[in-house]
Amino acid sequence: MTPDQTRKSISALLMQQGIEGSHVVVLHRPRSAVHRR
Repeated sequence: MTPDQTRKSISALLMQQGIEGSHVVVLHRPRSAVHRR
């Protein structure tokens, strides 16, 4: 599993639990997180 796949899996798991996974994205891609909102 590549780091990017792992990151997406963690993000998906957090969202499944009802927790916004945006903080995970922010750690790695602040600008992308801003554009997603």
